[in-house]
Amino acid sequence: MLIRALAASFLALSLSPAPPSVPGRDALDSHGQQIFFAVLQGLYRDGVPNDLVDRIIRIDEQTRYPANFVWACPVCMPAYEAFRLYRGRPAFNDKGQRDTFGPGLPKDQVEKLTAVDQAVSQLAIEELIQGWMDRRMDELRLTADERAEWRMEMEKRRKEGMTYLDMYKDQGLGGSYAGMKTCPVCEGANGACKAR
Repeated sequence: MLIRALAASFLALSLSPAPPSVPGRDALDSHGQQIFFAVLQGLYRDGVPNDLVDRIIRIDEQTRYPANFVWACPVCMPAYEAFRLYRGRPAFNDKGQRDTFGPGLPKDQVEKLTAVDQAVSQLAIEELIQGWMDRRMDELRLTADERAEWRMEMEKRRKEGMTYLDMYKDQGLGGSYAGMKTCPVCEGANGACKAR
């Protein structure tokens, strides 16, 4: 029985495309950690419900990669990990058994996130990320020079992410990547860095 289970797991893994390696880049370096914390804090503060999180982090059936995150992108991966961690959160030890702080997202934002049109839902993801990153940048109280460094770093990471997206398209990976013109997470993070 154990051998069958292991064989089935191995077969499932071998049929999935292998994630590309990222030489010399730690997605959870100091900038990646700030992306991770911005997203995690935003999820908790806004009280994003699990059904929306599941929709955002869903795995594309064709590619076996997250549908709304460019796999191996140094901006997407910290954000994706924050969503995954938030999704597995336990309830707080309080009388209300809450598991988040906020009341949920506004109705119009939920409608955009749940839109069938991928471009609409990914633009809503971009807006979420931009708001959360903007809040994080304000809380870090960066100097003008530090903000400029963040802008350059996020732009460099966005270019890396787009290189991966282009590579997936060139390889004919298809699925949700075929319809992506930009990376919603990268665009949101870069938008926050350019805001001021």
